[in-house]
Amino acid sequence: MFDVDTQRELATLHGFLMGVHSVAFSPDGTRLALGSDGREAVKLWDVASLEEVATLGAQGSVFLSTKFSPDGNVLGSLNDSGVLYLWRAPSWDEINGAEAKEKASTKQP
Repeated sequence: MFDVDTQRELATLHGFLMGVHSVAFSPDGTRLALGSDGREAVKLWDVASLEEVATLGAQGSVFLSTKFSPDGNVLGSLNDSGVLYLWRAPSWDEINGAEAKEKASTKQP
């Protein structure tokens, strides 16, 4: 990643098996989505911390076009076979429910 104004390198994002084929910023600028291949079709990064947030798997290779919906709740990526994959961000209620379920399962003997 480079700062456009200063042309200074900010970071190098690692961890891709087959390279990066597309890039998209979320509408609010907090996430960076990088299209790659197969089981790591898209990797999401936090722009502020430059840490990987999630890896989204799909079938196929060379995810050429990656974009966020205008509201940032849906992420899409098109592979070289013309198959479009869509991922929806979970709601806060879904996140809270999953966390509560995880906590309950870890407390059981």
